[in-house]
Amino acid sequence: MGTPAALDAGQRGPRVAVVTDSVACIPPDVAGALGIEVVPIWIHLGGRSLRDGVDISPHELYRRLRAGELGSTSAPSPGDFLEAFRRLAERGASAILVITLPAELTAVHRSATLAAEMSPVPVEVVDSRTAAAAQGWVAIEAARALRGGADVASAIARAREVSRRSRLFAMVPELQYLRRGGRAVHALARLGASLGIVPLLALRDGRVEPLAVTRSFQAALDRMVEEMAADAATGRLHVAVMEADAGPQARRLVDAVRARLAPAELITTTFTPAMGVHAGPGIVGVGYWVEPRPT
Repeated sequence: MGTPAALDAGQRGPRVAVVTDSVACIPPDVAGALGIEVVPIWIHLGGRSLRDGVDISPHELYRRLRAGELGSTSAPSPGDFLEAFRRLAERGASAILVITLPAELTAVHRSATLAAEMSPVPVEVVDSRTAAAAQGWVAIEAARALRGGADVASAIARAREVSRRSRLFAMVPELQYLRRGGRAVHALARLGASLGIVPLLALRDGRVEPLAVTRSFQAALDRMVEEMAADAATGRLHVAVMEADAGPQARRLVDAVRARLAPAELITTTFTPAMGVHAGPGIVGVGYWVEPRPT
């Protein structure tokens, strides 16, 4: 959760807090340093309702999934968001900017919008049009803009710019979890039970789509690096590598990104349990955005 000292948006204008949901995969130290308040998604597992990243760790979730447990998720309620808004107002925030998942994918955006109507301070809700670490970059850059003295309108413009320039990829090595959880997207369902394939998925404007169907982890990794390399030719690359109980594989991707792409910024993070419930362990992915080079 954010800290009171980090709510200061700079010397000019009001103090503005940034809020996002836990799907954004922002490492706790980064969220804390920027004062980003994270509202957890609810995970329902073993007859209990657990807050993502608070009541259950990613390691524990993926251990239980590998043991055969099934889970589900639900969006934070308007009350969950309102509690966060009130807490931030008590700490001194005079305005709040919320960065959410796409409205088409979840009720998170609607919950935040409903809570905004009851908030003690003004709230602006921005649909990031992306998810996971790409959504995280949108929230991070909005918070950085505010800390640099931007007003709310400028921070929203920054968030939308980063959203437009962001991409999200994830390789899904074990389709059984998507099928078993009943959350396979249509494209994956058409792949059926084919053996020896590693689908590479992309999120485009709120929709999950197949980018490629590869025959190995290495082939999927290479394709992700190729996609990033093409984008990096247009600007400075900011990359977050995500993993779901797949540390060694993620390190291979980190090494490849460092060696081939020389990113301006590279962070590693855990793939959120809120998505891991449906996609299972073993996932490795990237969320990134490309910053235009100064002219």
